[in-house]
Amino acid sequence: MEYAFQELDNVPDGINVSADRKKPWGTGHAILVASDFIQEPFAAINADDFYGAGAYQAVAEYFKNNHNPSHHCMVGYRLDTTLSEHGTVSRGVCTTDREGFLESIREVTNIGQRNGRPGYDDAAQQWQPLTGDEIVSMNIWGFYPEMFQIFREGFGNFIPRAKDDPKAEYFIALPLMDAIRQGKGKIKVLKTNDQWFGVTYKDDKAAAIDSINRFINAGKYPDNLWK
Repeated sequence: MEYAFQELDNVPDGINVSADRKKPWGTGHAILVASDFIQEPFAAINADDFYGAGAYQAVAEYFKNNHNPSHHCMVGYRLDTTLSEHGTVSRGVCTTDREGFLESIREVTNIGQRNGRPGYDDAAQQWQPLTGDEIVSMNIWGFYPEMFQIFREGFGNFIPRAKDDPKAEYFIALPLMDAIRQGKGKIKVLKTNDQWFGVTYKDDKAAAIDSINRFINAGKYPDNLWK
């Protein structure tokens, strides 16, 4: 195991970082700083989310069967399996082409449920219904090492504009959308029937604990990760 640290001054030469900067540069930068340690296909996830074994299997199978290093992947989840009972959430809603490759990710905020049906309040505070079948990104990606150059170029374009903004973040979707538009790469959207869960709100914790205990009792999850 090796650790890559997301230092604030890990930026291109000639860039002076604002003294007001306290937070990391975002998820895209987190992947970029790992480039010195990775020479093979890899998965990137949110460390505090539970994706299910099937999601990891889908990424592994994709790498086993695909041999085009410009065709990367992500695992998509049905929107209705990712909602919280305790408040609204933000989700990246994906559209794909007929071959199942990612075309766009639209960040939708304030997603909740009314009368058991999902939807969100738009900028005018008007309720916009959703079907629940929409595929959303929960930040589980499969990349070939060739993707690092795309992240590097994207960060080089991002940082001169953002260096004086203490809250600016370089998100994973930024270089991916640029790569797709420029024809430099594709992202295959894989499907899983596994249940995603995380702790967006404090009250989500009990449900997460209960879900993991059910997996343990069914023999699908270890009762001690350090065994």
